[in-house]
Amino acid sequence: MLVSRIHEFLILFSNKEQPTHPGDAALIDEMGLKYSNLSPDSALKEQDINDLLDVYAKRWEGIVDGDADYTFNASGVNQPWVDLAHDLGRELKKSYLEVLMPVSKFDPDSFSKISSYPPSSLFLGDDDKTWHSVEALIKQLKLTGMLAIHDIPKDISPRILSIKEMYRLQSKTGEGLSFNLGNMQYESFWNYLLKEIAPGWKKSEDYSPQLLMALLDVLNAVEKKDRKDLRFALLNLQGEINNCSLKQAINFYGLKFNYQDKPIYLFEILVSCWKNDTDIGDKLAPVAQWLSAKNPAFISTCPAFSKSYEAIGAGAFFTLSNLEELLNQLDCRPYSHLNASLQQIKEMLKRKSTIDDEVLEHIALLYKSRWNSIIDTPNDYLRLTTDVNKAWITLAQRLAGAGLINRNYYRILIPTLSHDSDPITAVSLMAYPLTSFILADDGTQLILLTNCVNHHKTHGTFYNCNPQVPVPLTLKEEQRLKFTKFYDDYLRAEEGKSTPAIQKSTVEALAKLVNAALYPNGLIYGKEYTPKESVEAEIAYGEFSEFVRKLPEDERERLYQQKITWRQDRFTVAKILFDIQTGKSHEDSARECVAVYTKHLAKLVCDYNPQAELKKFNELKHMRAFSARRVYRSYDGIDEEEATRRILIIMVSLMTHQFNCVLAGRYNLSLWDSSNLVTKTGSELFAAIDEALKNGTNNMRFVYASIMENIIIPALQDERVRTVILRSADTNEWLQSVKNGSLFDSNRTAFDPKILIVVLSDLAIQKPELRKNIEHFIEEALHTLTQDQNNYQIWIRVNIKFVELLTRLGTQKEDVLRKLRAYKLESPHLFYEKVFDFLLYRCVYQKLKNQHGGFFTPDVEHGVQTIKNKLGDVKFNNLDDLSFNGVLKKFSEVINSNAETSQHRPFLNEYIEKKLSLEIPEKTAHSLALYSS
Repeated sequence: MLVSRIHEFLILFSNKEQPTHPGDAALIDEMGLKYSNLSPDSALKEQDINDLLDVYAKRWEGIVDGDADYTFNASGVNQPWVDLAHDLGRELKKSYLEVLMPVSKFDPDSFSKISSYPPSSLFLGDDDKTWHSVEALIKQLKLTGMLAIHDIPKDISPRILSIKEMYRLQSKTGEGLSFNLGNMQYESFWNYLLKEIAPGWKKSEDYSPQLLMALLDVLNAVEKKDRKDLRFALLNLQGEINNCSLKQAINFYGLKFNYQDKPIYLFEILVSCWKNDTDIGDKLAPVAQWLSAKNPAFISTCPAFSKSYEAIGAGAFFTLSNLEELLNQLDCRPYSHLNASLQQIKEMLKRKSTIDDEVLEHIALLYKSRWNSIIDTPNDYLRLTTDVNKAWITLAQRLAGAGLINRNYYRILIPTLSHDSDPITAVSLMAYPLTSFILADDGTQLILLTNCVNHHKTHGTFYNCNPQVPVPLTLKEEQRLKFTKFYDDYLRAEEGKSTPAIQKSTVEALAKLVNAALYPNGLIYGKEYTPKESVEAEIAYGEFSEFVRKLPEDERERLYQQKITWRQDRFTVAKILFDIQTGKSHEDSARECVAVYTKHLAKLVCDYNPQAELKKFNELKHMRAFSARRVYRSYDGIDEEEATRRILIIMVSLMTHQFNCVLAGRYNLSLWDSSNLVTKTGSELFAAIDEALKNGTNNMRFVYASIMENIIIPALQDERVRTVILRSADTNEWLQSVKNGSLFDSNRTAFDPKILIVVLSDLAIQKPELRKNIEHFIEEALHTLTQDQNNYQIWIRVNIKFVELLTRLGTQKEDVLRKLRAYKLESPHLFYEKVFDFLLYRCVYQKLKNQHGGFFTPDVEHGVQTIKNKLGDVKFNNLDDLSFNGVLKKFSEVINSNAETSQHRPFLNEYIEKKLSLEIPEKTAHSLALYSS
């Protein structure tokens, strides 16, 4: 490209008729200074091209999400920039779109190239990195009616469109927005959404209660007239929306209100809030009224909604007559002693003109008296929010909304309560329904049960998380838990404890018994079996009894000890078999039918093998979902730590082993920036483990046993002719190594990342010939440790990079592995010390390189030691609680703490920011067979 093309571009802007963006003046001046004096006939050099690309990058940062955003309108002030981008694109043999703005390669929804779309057909995702096509979104809407997109290509679960993304879609005003669909012409995507899609959303109140409190925070943020506060409230609301199911999120977005005698959807109002339009107070007014009707305590403090509340008598406009009306609705049954106090308040009101402190004190005493009567009974507010409790709750809400009592109306319902927000989520207690809690043993706190569930998912224990250190539920709290919908979660957490495992063959015998003895009609209708069914069940139990009799004594005892929990029933196998054999029930009343007992044995089968082939009955699906995830006895020698290690090694091997899969068909796996070709069995293994690692699990033993029993062993037992012919000897050997454990034995080549860094750091000093390769690996390892991924994924990538290092070590490979296998990390402090030394090495090396250029023999170790001497004794304590990025920041502060070493901080900060902390790009993930015979 000639310089004359840049001159043409600059001349355009010397013409005052050419509209410009306010931020363009500085960029045009910058280009003028650089190119105006160059000969028009000279060609642009590579550096000139790079400088132009930098100008485009600066411009994008200045216009993104503004009126001049290319995706909003590519014409007008943008036209000259777009035209020049076309020419630069041709010069660079790339799409002009890649010149205009930083675009991702593929649309994660349609898997089509982003560069194939014009700017008007694209919108930037919520993460400000991923690009999506409007076309793919329209297809999704047409197919499902769901306003949803994918963040990752081919991800199973799409997510709801965010407020920010909808703002970007609504802001499109340029040409090329109209389209025809089903013989209907639409002006734009936004026009299509409002005319065709949103009206089809069914009105439903199925959405998370937490959304209401988050919406109230948005209303309150309007009062502050601070865009940052409003944006913060909207982001919090978005977080709650993202926690909902797609259907719930659509129900919420689709709420319809009336504004200026026209219907308006909540998502339209939220987009206006995102833009901070001047009329958001008017648009939110009907939302404020609706919210106060849903929960009269949810009254905004913003004066802008005062008239709206006055119109419906909400909030501060609560009157004496309103109070009298609500008092008349209170149901005192069956607590007759409350009637006298209630009547006293009614008489008092006849002498009052306002609701004064005396009235409020008597109302509080009435609530206190009622609470003392209903606590831990069927009428407890934490068990029942309707029926006799409804009017009491409504009055409390109205009083709180009027500002006459604590805004947290839960406090008047439960007078002993001493806190207003949940200690874990830091969200107001009122954001959660009363039935989401149990009362703590001392009566002063509410325990949010979803916190207990999450603690079990993370740590394996169903604990009260309110204290700084979570604690087990007390006996009283356990009793209260029985009356909540979370009791199943608690039982599931408890039932796997201290029960000895049984053999797979025993579980298979139980499954055979269930399939022979269970007749679903007996479960559905609660009837006794027919004579024929009774005979068949009797035969099945007889055969099972014979099986049990022949079991080795220790296995038989283990079987008898098996605990089975389903709903509120808890049995042992011994109890069930005894009751069936003797004709007795676990209840003193009518005899329990065989069907119900057998159903509980089905639950035990599902606890060990959720995929077991069992006769279908209504509760089977839920039993599979609530499997206790027990592990067969044959895996007793493998604890949680060892199972985790083996699973991670399998993943590393899948990503690094060169499988011979020419005949059997190749499947492409991608993990982070690595990929590998594997067989179909390999792809199944990868999918099963990857899902467990991404979702997080506290039971790696179950994951390991599952892949062994459901993938590895069946694959090795597959003796079909096709498999025998197509599977290579190499693949068979690999599968055998997983089954017999040799893949994980003393010849292992995968290690804890900290051990790798410590041992290899020393080797780099001892063996200078290995230094370059080892340094590159350590840099990759540190880069991985900074990533926002879980420890499993970090372990895997570091070891993938280590396998790559091994291929470059030549004859030194075995010596390196010997040292690693023999090493045990005694103290985590040593790891941090080695990381610190590596960073110092980088600093010194860079300084010497800058001083001497490329031709020098650096004495870097001497320089490192000099810095350490100046810094003195550096302590590496209390770093485990920091993120790895936090550790690096701390090291930078240490270097800056000494005047003689602070000169290294600018380079170190740049190295951390631009090298170690950069997000590792992911290869496009897909598991399609490249070919298969």
